[in-house]
Amino acid sequence: MSVLANTFPECLPGKERPCPFTKKLGIRSSGRHSLRTSWSATFTPTAEELEFANKGARSNGSRLTLLTLLKFFQALHRFPAPTEVPPAIVQHIRIHLGMAMT
Repeated sequence: MSVLANTFPECLPGKERPCPFTKKLGIRSSGRHSLRTSWSATFTPTAEELEFANKGARSNGSRLTLLTLLKFFQALHRFPAPTEVPPAIVQHIRIHLGMAMT
């Protein structure tokens, strides 16, 4: 089972409750693969955003936080509550920063 499914089981197809962020982002959840593809496109940092994070933050943790908040703000037009940030999205951004997996 995916990290997203473990963190937000309500995001899987056939569940009654909507995923906490998919409706707001306009992501269709017709299946696990399409959900991941949709949020992957939304939360993948561009080369310009990676450069911004590398210049604007000193530590890896700060870069990760900066990019996570930036991508959520771009998508939701507000900053997320800590409970709204799925670990799968943090891991996705971490991979694009070239940070070790935890």
